Amino acid sequence: MIIEDVVSALKADPAVSGYVRDRMTAFSTDSTDDGIVFNFSPQTDDKISRVDKLEIMIISKSVARVYEIHEAVKNVLLTLGDDPFNDTILGVEINGGGVLENLKTGTYHHTTYYYLRSKV
Repeated sequence: MIIEDVVSALKADPAVSGYVRDRMTAFSTDSTDDGIVFNFSPQTDDKISRVDKLEIMIISKSVARVYEIHEAVKNVLLTLGDDPFNDTILGVEINGGGVLENLKTGTYHHTTYYYLRSKV
């Protein structure tokens, strides 16, 4: 499954694994610890290939840490040119995102939208 491949790749990278292990959760979290929250949704499918959107939100009390984790995640997920991510995922690119500050919790939330092209 595509999301399992992505989570496994993130867990395998030392710069990201500490934020993924036991803290990468779907949709939301009530924790203010450094961590990653994700949402995964299909976008297009034509029975030959598909595109899925992976929304990754990085949460930290430090804006510098948010950007540090963001760069580490990008290094794991983005593909270069025609290089595939793996045998199923043909390519990964970013299309949108941004940073917000939650004044109530004192945390920064960096959201990035990754689009994954894959074989069906």
